[in-house]
Amino acid sequence: TYYTINRTIEVDGETNINLNLNTGGVTTEFIIVDPHFSPPESVADATISISGVGDVQTLGDGRAVARIPINTEVPVTVTKPEYTGINRTLIVNESGQTRTYELTRQPRLNLTTASDRIIAGESVSVEVTNAYEEPVQGVTITRNT
Repeated sequence: TYYTINRTIEVDGETNINLNLNTGGVTTEFIIVDPHFSPPESVADATISISGVGDVQTLGDGRAVARIPINTEVPVTVTKPEYTGINRTLIVNESGQTRTYELTRQPRLNLTTASDRIIAGESVSVEVTNAYEEPVQGVTITRNT
């Protein structure tokens, strides 16, 4: 968490040197996207948890900014409901940076009937969609008898 000081010191006998060590932080921009789309789409309202710093929330453009202590390695977790969270280690030097992380939705299938009511003995049409509300082909549906 201190700035690096590189200094050459010539020593001839006994030498006393005073160095001022300064702490600091840099601005890190996070960009969270969903790679399912082409091009990847921004993920709004994702929570970025930075160990020792706190949580920041992405805006509608999938971006969030945090000030992080310099010369550190910090664990970062990105989460959002219905998405698979990720854990990374961020290496922070003495200059600001931008990091892009990818979040994907948790796999799931949704089954929707075409009718609000089902009558015994009649057929029922159903639609199967994935977590992105896209139709899924080739799904086998069985019924309990």
